[in-house]
Amino acid sequence: MNNADIMLEAAEAFVALVSELHHDDWDRPGLGVWDVRSLVGHTGRAVVTVLDPGSIERSVGKAKRIAMADLRALLEDLGYTDVASLLNSGNVVFRTGKGSRKKLAADISDAIATRLGIEVPVIVVSAKELALIVRENPFASADDPSRLLIAFVADAGMLSATSAIEPHVVAPEQFHVGTHAAYLHCASGILESKAAEALLGKTGKAASTRNWATVLKLQALVDKIDA
Repeated sequence: MNNADIMLEAAEAFVALVSELHHDDWDRPGLGVWDVRSLVGHTGRAVVTVLDPGSIERSVGKAKRIAMADLRALLEDLGYTDVASLLNSGNVVFRTGKGSRKKLAADISDAIATRLGIEVPVIVVSAKELALIVRENPFASADDPSRLLIAFVADAGMLSATSAIEPHVVAPEQFHVGTHAAYLHCASGILESKAAEALLGKTGKAASTRNWATVLKLQALVDKIDA
């Protein structure tokens, strides 16, 4: 892997991390005298300085962003109902009466590539599986849900790959590979965590990671649709 590829991968991991921040995270302590807002701004400027604008756009910019309105419309065109999105990072809940998780993910990924011209991996989790992921969380009592990361995978057999981050887990951090997801509690903060960096980077490439606050909001959205 050359230096440009390394920088692009780091930039993608950075964007994934920032997309998970909630409004009340921005004023929290970040690094040294910087709060999270200042740290994100400084890091963003550093990325722009190192990477040329064309590379940024191709890898982490507009070329890989999907407007949620477009994504909802696409899913509705595929025949799914009760389509609802959360935040602006590809979290969508919908209802369908047919197809396996693998088939649904392939259909959605193909449709995004064909209609929107963007190739992105798609992971589909059933309502039952999401409920189990929430129920089986061993760190659910964590004080700050934004510091608890949940890694979803396309197939349970891929979960073992997330164990590669274990050498980076440093107390008081906690890591657990469950039946349907992997859980990483970054007690001292995500930005300072090498384990979180690994999970959000190359090591966790097979997974899609959301923080606990987002997962609970997705569960609430599913419950609302099912009500």
